[in-house]
Amino acid sequence: MASPFLVSVRTPQRPRRRRLGAAVLAALVACAMVLTGCSAPESEAPPTSAPPTPVSLPDTMVGNQAQWVIDTMNAAPAPEVSEAEVKATEERFAQLMLDEVSAADLSALFNGLRDQRTWVPTAVKEFDDSMIVTLHGTSGEPVDMSIAVDSVGKIQYLFFGPVAADRKAATSWDELESALQDSTADISMAVTEVDGGGNTNVFSHNGDDVMPLGSIFKLYVLGAVATAVANGTLTWETPVTITDDIRSLPSGVLQDAANGTQVTVQQAAEKMISISDNTATDALFALVGRDAVEQQLTSMGNKNASLDLPFLNTRELFTLGWGSDPAVRTQWRDADEAGRRAMLAALPTGDLGMDGSEITDSVWQYGLDWFATSGDLVAAHTALQALADTDAGAPIRDILSLNPGTGMTIGEEWTYVGFKGGSAPGVLAGSWYVEGENGKHYVLSIQGSSTSPDELNDALTFFGNVEDALAILAKS
Repeated sequence: MASPFLVSVRTPQRPRRRRLGAAVLAALVACAMVLTGCSAPESEAPPTSAPPTPVSLPDTMVGNQAQWVIDTMNAAPAPEVSEAEVKATEERFAQLMLDEVSAADLSALFNGLRDQRTWVPTAVKEFDDSMIVTLHGTSGEPVDMSIAVDSVGKIQYLFFGPVAADRKAATSWDELESALQDSTADISMAVTEVDGGGNTNVFSHNGDDVMPLGSIFKLYVLGAVATAVANGTLTWETPVTITDDIRSLPSGVLQDAANGTQVTVQQAAEKMISISDNTATDALFALVGRDAVEQQLTSMGNKNASLDLPFLNTRELFTLGWGSDPAVRTQWRDADEAGRRAMLAALPTGDLGMDGSEITDSVWQYGLDWFATSGDLVAAHTALQALADTDAGAPIRDILSLNPGTGMTIGEEWTYVGFKGGSAPGVLAGSWYVEGENGKHYVLSIQGSSTSPDELNDALTFFGNVEDALAILAKS
């Protein structure tokens, strides 16, 4: 299983019918772990089944780029990536992606995947400027490579993940309810029509259940930032400085920035939402303060705010959940709010001393996550849209729509899509605020949890439920 490091959801699914923005490849570290995790232990005998039958890729812009990726992964491993290879990689990717992940990092990741060569394409599904290619490596376990190109043929999206089972789309709310009931993990899902006069429940499956959020909590940090701008204590251009005291783990890119690197508040907010940059999040968290974020729970309508007090930043979650003696998890679970605040005050500053490989077990069951119901998420999204209508909150709509849930099939009938997702071992979640061309607005959310993280590995099926809901809404 890939350790998602609280990433915003990038599911290896059918690419969206509308053109994607640059789907940032900061999560390629996680996808490399997916591939590595598929390799068989050395002690196991090699697979005895017949070798996979290769297929040819189409001679199209996206097909040619997919072939280049495969050829690059099948090259001989090198002790060090050459400047020529970095240059070749740079020429293949869209600039908006290279702004987030360097060509050198991409080349190094491809080089790291060569241990499992030869990668053989065995199935292809093409969708206009995107495709899904099933690949077999030496491990014998197939993976799906999803890839999309921009209008000039440069790679703007790339994701590797487990091959998803075929699923039958739900075409009615009853069929959707039946599909959700089949899940072995606990799932809450809700669809709510929202307007200025009130909210109307359209569909709910365990919608009143309090569930972990993963990185959806970053909506509250965004609200705190916008409120600080409105109060005059910050501007969107205020510089944010990266230091070891706020440096977190991936997902994101700012964890790799040198001490003293500065970005603006708006740039940090964009990274926090679009690529779920944990270091950007903690930098903003430190700038506005824990109290300000906690106040947003109430201001943004969370009726279960007490469950999120004290409100954690990502460094604190990593340290308490996976960087300490496992007994700390139980200590956190059993402590009251004052005891938990004392635990946070005692945490060390500076370098985390973790590389992410420790993040395997679920910890949400110890209260180590952020929690809300679907109704709380409706309130959060509508509160942010209200802030976006103010001068101080003007950037919010664009920030929330930078990543509309990459990899999802969302029809053209939705004229605006704001999104924040989240994941951690045993946690997978997504939330959307959408506006239809018919003038109707909805909030959709899906939250899954399990103490067995493998039960939430099939992101295609999980988020396919949201695709189905959007399609049902579009027909209604």
